[in-house]
Amino acid sequence: MNATRRFVPFLIAGTALIAAACRDSSVAPVADAPSTTSLTLLEDQSFSRLVARTDGENARTLNFTFTRAAGSVQLGEFTLAWDANSVCDPATAGYGYAFWKKDCATAPADIPMTVTLWDDGERTYAEFYPDIRFSPDKDVTLTVKRPQIVGKKVTPKIVRTYSILYTHRIGDTRYFVDEAWYDPEQRSHFNTATGDVWREIRHFSGFVIRTGAESGTGYGY
Repeated sequence: MNATRRFVPFLIAGTALIAAACRDSSVAPVADAPSTTSLTLLEDQSFSRLVARTDGENARTLNFTFTRAAGSVQLGEFTLAWDANSVCDPATAGYGYAFWKKDCATAPADIPMTVTLWDDGERTYAEFYPDIRFSPDKDVTLTVKRPQIVGKKVTPKIVRTYSILYTHRIGDTRYFVDEAWYDPEQRSHFNTATGDVWREIRHFSGFVIRTGAESGTGYGY
């Protein structure tokens, strides 16, 4: 992948990216390493990449049903789990950054979903369709196993490398966004006993996590 990057200035890009559910990402401070830990995100460090021609070339598509009952499903490397009545009614809920924490009427029926999964050697992606959001009083989580963190101290490098980020492609640019910058409840959590990395999500679109391969960028993405 072309590693050319364009840093996204907060004041310029913020308004435009909010509409697409994009905001600037963050870096976490050093923490001691209990077996399960989550870190408060402090610094603004959003970035983007030019999209390579091979982006999504090895993609595979899976279908599943997001039920009104509680459930879980394995989607490639990602495990998705949800509470009962998690999905907001798409007809009335609204979608976008301004809506993520707003109460909503729940969907009246199960929703068929499509997820596209691929990797580029450095990152593993999952992109969902259709766009739906979740009731803020329900738990919907994505979990990925990363054995590289087992027994490790949770450092800023671990957080940068293995956080589950929101990703969104606009034209020839792919944005990587840590949504915990504006909503700490969406930060990634690291269980250094089991290797689980997990986070709460408030919507469906795209998510990405590093595979553990070296990117050469110095930022872990």
